[in-house]
Amino acid sequence: MKALLFDFAGVFMNSPFTAVDDVAATMQVDALLLRAIIFGDYRQDNDHPWHQLERGEISLDETREAILCLSREHQLEVDIFDVFAGFAELEKHSNDLLVGQLLQWKAMGYKLAMVTNNIKEFDRWRQMFPFDVDDVFDVIADSCHLGTRKPDPAIFEYTLSELGVEAEQALFVDDYPTNVSAAEKLGISSYCLTAMDVKSVEQFIDWVNSH
Repeated sequence: MKALLFDFAGVFMNSPFTAVDDVAATMQVDALLLRAIIFGDYRQDNDHPWHQLERGEISLDETREAILCLSREHQLEVDIFDVFAGFAELEKHSNDLLVGQLLQWKAMGYKLAMVTNNIKEFDRWRQMFPFDVDDVFDVIADSCHLGTRKPDPAIFEYTLSELGVEAEQALFVDDYPTNVSAAEKLGISSYCLTAMDVKSVEQFIDWVNSH
């Protein structure tokens, strides 16, 4: 194993889906419905406004208006800016154990990459790390700058090419099963980290070190 590839949200900070679920509870609507309205079908890469935003194809304001229109088809008024207010709370809970382990893996000679579905307005994710991410990550595959997003295999192929490693030499971790499956189809060993509690993270670290 020569390279370690990481998702960001859901791995280094709590998943944005958590904030959406909290809003759904407040609105007294089905959480899965609200997720679908805001994020679309996250098992796919399609033309939902959020997917276009993550590929850098449309602006945040255009996405906001489009999702508001989608919500009205379900007799709801969903302003994504209200949902974003919950994201700030999520950012307070970083995965410090994994962040510290990154530096150890870097010192051991692993190549590190961030493979994230992101939007241009959320570049502050870099500030959540206690180091310069450009010094630690050899590659940052950010969907909004690349024009491709998970689970499209193109984002993984780009990352492997930039790292200079074969799929069989890489390991990928994500909290979303479809993204894990997409990487595995390319021959990348993958791990689905479904929780950020200490026990789950320690199990993941042990799993990586055993490979």
